[in-house]
Amino acid sequence: MDPKRVLFTFLSVYKHRSQLEAATHMNLTQPAVSQHIKWLESKLNQKLFIKKGRHLIPTLSADNLAARLYQPVEALEGIWDSIQSTKQTNLPLHFGSIAEFFSVVFAPELYQLTEKGIQLYLHEVHPNELEMLKNGHLHIAHLFGHTAEPGIEIMPFFKEAFCLIGHPKYLEHLPKKKSELPKALFELPWITYDKSFLFIRDYFMQMFETPFQGNVAHQLCDLWSILAAVRGGAGITVLPHFYLDADLKSKKVVLLHEPKTPPLVEFYLAWRAGSQSNPAIAQTIDFMIKAARKTSL
Repeated sequence: MDPKRVLFTFLSVYKHRSQLEAATHMNLTQPAVSQHIKWLESKLNQKLFIKKGRHLIPTLSADNLAARLYQPVEALEGIWDSIQSTKQTNLPLHFGSIAEFFSVVFAPELYQLTEKGIQLYLHEVHPNELEMLKNGHLHIAHLFGHTAEPGIEIMPFFKEAFCLIGHPKYLEHLPKKKSELPKALFELPWITYDKSFLFIRDYFMQMFETPFQGNVAHQLCDLWSILAAVRGGAGITVLPHFYLDADLKSKKVVLLHEPKTPPLVEFYLAWRAGSQSNPAIAQTIDFMIKAARKTSL
């Protein structure tokens, strides 16, 4: 029998005061734990535990042995934790988002992760970010709405205003009466990001309290392409304001709706509960929060 293995089993029984709990902790069967303790008692010629109800009471001999073992065992565990931490820190971190958001908010600040030696892989997986996070394919995900999932931690990190935009030629199609605007907008050609009508759906619910029922002319899974198509007159859409500064100033695109208070949408960061024990994940989340503050409202 391996004496080192037996000593670890003894410490587990000493800590938990139970052979059953020690077996669970050590991934052993209870008979195996019992055999280890009996073998150690025979070698020491000393009784180590006295059974009292469901618990085991250590004898003075067990207390003395545990005191001798704790310091070297804790040192070994510290070395192992350090090895695991270094190993995890050097692994590439997988982040799910949309490239256009990443390019504006995170990419200009990415040198900070480079300096820390943290390697980031970007995955364009919308709308499957949450599922991939739960399955372990992502370390961190950018979500476009709040959700409550067991084992997933989530926090708001970015707030942005959204704009309903189009080519200037579409201004002449807008009615004078505000009440007629939603119907008039539905009749114009729309350019959407995906089947969920990302950004557009929330805009209509917040501004007009009605579901989006527009005529989809094109579906383009790229925000820069959507903006370019709108700029060329292919249709109208809803996009985050921070994409639009240059185009609005040059009047290549115009606002088709100018509410006193534009709709705000919050974005969220999500990660698996407990994963922040990995220093690289914790540092990356902190980096993303700080980088987002520079652009967020």
